[in-house]
Amino acid sequence: MTHGNEQFALKKSSNKKHKKVHSLTQQLVQKNNIQLHVCGTYAAWNNVSEEEFPDYVDVTAAGPATINDYISLGYILIKI
Repeated sequence: MTHGNEQFALKKSSNKKHKKVHSLTQQLVQKNNIQLHVCGTYAAWNNVSEEEFPDYVDVTAAGPATINDYISLGYILIKI
């Protein structure tokens, strides 16, 4: 889950500038079945639409709510 300006490196238009980030994200999602979520609310506040992210990035309605959902399932929050 990403919930800050760093999520904008995952926009389609940032693919060339942040090639390694996109490549690693695709590998995690497609080969390792790890989901990566970005906060749709935060994106909207910055005039970035859901369509601006590639298919391998899940745009969730509200990042904090998604984090809480994972915590309720037994996941541990690790802030990086």
